[in-house]
Amino acid sequence: MNLSTDKFFLIFIFLYVTFSTNAQVTENAYWNKTDSLLNSGNSTGALVELERVVFTTPDQTIRQKAIFKKAMIHKSLARYREVQTELNRIGVIRAPEDTLFTMRAYELALAQYMTEDYQDALNTLENCVIMLSEENTATGSLLTLKALCHNQLFQFDEGERTLIQLQQLVPEEQAILYAKAIKKYEDTPKYKDPEKARHLSLLPGLGQVYTGKVFEGGISFLLNASALGFGAWQVYSGYYFTGYVVGVTLLQKFHSGGQHRAELLAVQKNRKNILEFNTEITTTLLEAGAE
Repeated sequence: MNLSTDKFFLIFIFLYVTFSTNAQVTENAYWNKTDSLLNSGNSTGALVELERVVFTTPDQTIRQKAIFKKAMIHKSLARYREVQTELNRIGVIRAPEDTLFTMRAYELALAQYMTEDYQDALNTLENCVIMLSEENTATGSLLTLKALCHNQLFQFDEGERTLIQLQQLVPEEQAILYAKAIKKYEDTPKYKDPEKARHLSLLPGLGQVYTGKVFEGGISFLLNASALGFGAWQVYSGYYFTGYVVGVTLLQKFHSGGQHRAELLAVQKNRKNILEFNTEITTTLLEAGAE
């Protein structure tokens, strides 16, 4: 039977809408129980339900979405190691135009950032950004996180270059605020090497002074000197056993404890400094985003 062009077009639209609607209803059916469990506060039940979907659905797209939803539940519970495990189950998505491609990369890098696996986060981001066009709306978020990762590793030159790259992608009025963030790289935190702090503590207290804790360094020096002096005095007085057991033991404890303390102080100093620096950067970038 011959159909007119108009009738054929109407039938085509009807079939397309019907198919799309049915497909949407079918897909929503996968998530109805999960959403209900989450709304009732049953995160564990929602995770179990999503895992059931993963193993029962023949649709690869649905399976990947279910795994991603599991990862986001773990994220809401601050289980960032589990987030990484789930997102890695999704596997490689080779189509950059797929929204899950960028979402997976960003969330995986963010989870790696939160577990202080900064180099892994950089690798994840680099592999994603290199496949995206500059016009992609996700590029800004990916580059921002990339800059913060570089900062955490005290790679300030790379962090600055990343923000300059990001600045070139935003409108001119926002670029001015991005310039303010970039300007902060003129005064970057100084890295305190934990290993160096430990070695400096071979002279008691010097490692603490290196990390900026001058008073604590003085106390450490006095404690070690007191232990050494007590041991020496006991030996001089003929109390060899007491001099060795008490004096040498105390000196060993104070000295090794001082080395460990200096190393810990260096790590804490680096974390504090970079947190303050990254907070300044993100605050400025949020102002730019609000423009």
